[in-house]
Amino acid sequence: IVWITPPYHASYRSKPGNFLSHLVGHEGKGSLLSLLKDRHWADSLSAGSSWSTVHSNFFEVSVDLTVEGLERVDEIVEMVFAYLRVVEKAGIAEWVYDEVKAVGDMSFRFREREETISLASRLAADMAQMPPEHILAFWELYFEFKPELVRGTLALLSPQRALVVIYSKSFENGDAAGSAQENGTGPQNGNASVVLDRTEKWYGTKYSVEEFGAERLRRWSNPDIPSDFAIPAKNAFIATDFSILPAPLGAGPGSVPELIKEGEGWRLHHLQDTEFNRPKVNMFFEMRSPVAYYSPRHAIMANLFTGLLVDELTEFAYDAEVAGLNYELNNTMAGIQLTVGGYSHKIKILLEAIVEKIASFTVNEQRFEMIRELTERDYMDTLKDQPYQTAVYAVSHALEEPRWHIQEYIPEVKTATAAEVNAFAASFRESMQIEGLIHGNISRDAALETAAMVSRTLGFRPLPDSRVVRRRIVELPTGNAGLVLPLAHTNPDDGNSCVEVLYQVGALNVEEKVVLELLCEIMEKPCYHRLRTVEQLGYIVWSGMARNGSIYGLRFILQSTVMSPAKLEERIEAFLTELATDILPAQPAKEFTDFVDSLVTLKLEKVKSLGRQSERFWSEISREDYLYNRFPLEAAALRRVSQPEVAAFLVAHILPAAPQRRKLAVLVHGNAHGAELKEVSGLEKTEAGAVVVRDALALRRTRPLLAQGRGEEGWSGVDGKDEGKKKMSAL
Repeated sequence: IVWITPPYHASYRSKPGNFLSHLVGHEGKGSLLSLLKDRHWADSLSAGSSWSTVHSNFFEVSVDLTVEGLERVDEIVEMVFAYLRVVEKAGIAEWVYDEVKAVGDMSFRFREREETISLASRLAADMAQMPPEHILAFWELYFEFKPELVRGTLALLSPQRALVVIYSKSFENGDAAGSAQENGTGPQNGNASVVLDRTEKWYGTKYSVEEFGAERLRRWSNPDIPSDFAIPAKNAFIATDFSILPAPLGAGPGSVPELIKEGEGWRLHHLQDTEFNRPKVNMFFEMRSPVAYYSPRHAIMANLFTGLLVDELTEFAYDAEVAGLNYELNNTMAGIQLTVGGYSHKIKILLEAIVEKIASFTVNEQRFEMIRELTERDYMDTLKDQPYQTAVYAVSHALEEPRWHIQEYIPEVKTATAAEVNAFAASFRESMQIEGLIHGNISRDAALETAAMVSRTLGFRPLPDSRVVRRRIVELPTGNAGLVLPLAHTNPDDGNSCVEVLYQVGALNVEEKVVLELLCEIMEKPCYHRLRTVEQLGYIVWSGMARNGSIYGLRFILQSTVMSPAKLEERIEAFLTELATDILPAQPAKEFTDFVDSLVTLKLEKVKSLGRQSERFWSEISREDYLYNRFPLEAAALRRVSQPEVAAFLVAHILPAAPQRRKLAVLVHGNAHGAELKEVSGLEKTEAGAVVVRDALALRRTRPLLAQGRGEEGWSGVDGKDEGKKKMSAL
């Protein structure tokens, strides 16, 4: 629902739109979203300015509907106007302004450092409209309380001035004539009543437009107000103590986390920050239990468990989020990971509430079916991924042990029950091992007390380290042609095909790893130029280093409509030959030095925020590497790399005649290359001599496994899917 309001810069000192978005977009008890979720009509809601120009601003309330909610659009819109009426009747309270002002003050005062180019770009766009003295702070800071401006903006949010836009894929086939336009009810009566009678000229999108009608406007102007509606209560999470702890003896630049607790089911790492001096803390806890990934059904239960936990915590945790605290709960192969961050003054309240909810969790029967449906929809959506995403996932499934497949999850999630999730939760809590990191404005003793609180609340038995699940990687066989895994694209309507070629190198020390990294940097632009610009094979052309835990490799990803996956693979091999015979031998020494200098500069670049430093530390801990000085070591090793070493690495591991070459090519065939799929699937070996793999599971069971740490979820280097949850890739 969109309204046009005055431009943001005209009232930035009091921010009336932000005042209203704080109330309408609230997710706590008594909120608009809370009631919509109770009725199973919506999954999420947001409110606020969506676009601002010199002349106007768009204020928008956006609701992500459930299937049932799509049939209740008129009632949902009426509820929005009902909540606006509640806000109007409650009055424009100064304490609400004081809260949003306090949050804005904290956000500005302790803002993390921004990338220079982003900051310059943002300031350049704002300078034409804002006075110089407020150019750095106008987004966050509030300068005056103007209740009359809030009332004026609220008065503009009327049914008569609203634009209601309804998006749904189900409308694509809604071409049957219905009674929607005649009776003024529209999509409320079901998708069959929607007539998409217009076509947008640029993209050919089907759409329709209709007037609200007198009866609809009457209802929306005089809405029934549910008794459950209420404006938010005062926020107990807003920090008031921003003091920085005195530095412990011996602390200073370059300090790294210390293992302060080992035993009783714990490995707890801690570092009190003395570098960024922010009143903030970041905490990471991976609660490891073998039941989380014992079978596809167990993995589904872990996913539903975390989804239901997050859903139940929404109302409580929303105030914390507003006040600059945040948390994440994710299921992983090893168990469940909890991340909590924010201002050190109030973070303990949030953490205790989350841990208590984990300890006492029982399924909310009313919410279970909605979360189960969302999870099923999430898995089904992956079947419509682009071919390159399918290829990335197929490589992980073929080479990681253990690794279940999304196709195994779908039938399990369809039959999952609330009772099973309750049983899983009890089993999960019974025995676990926790690996944790606490980093920031918190002392060693406070970190130990935090761990003690978690142990007391959960009451778990320590899990022996031998029972912790650690993912291992299949060792590919040596040989110049390697293995080929042919697949049909899971979306039959997509004409794109894709190939991912992985050249597995194995576990590398620091010196070997930087040689591979340097090779990837040198070849990136020539690869793109040859395969994308010159040969025009497709819009997605990617090359770079692949990593899973401590196992490294070189990978190529090409997606195309003009060439089959097998032909794309041939072009990759041709490029590698060109790289070895022409590009590397002709590279000037100065250019090679420039590549080295660029990588060294990148690795020695100072970390700009406490959050980023915490993530780096946790990356080392979660992989069980603990190499906290990795970047300085790699920078020093890069200074020692010579041009012949890079060429020798290519000859030893990557080229067709390489003695240590280990290659896997995943060929994903779109509907334009069905004949090629049928042909290669019927072979034992391709014409080039590659062994055709028909069963990824059989490959895992017949090949040796490489020793490594617990590892990451999936191959890094290009985003794929983590246990069925889609991530968009920034190629």
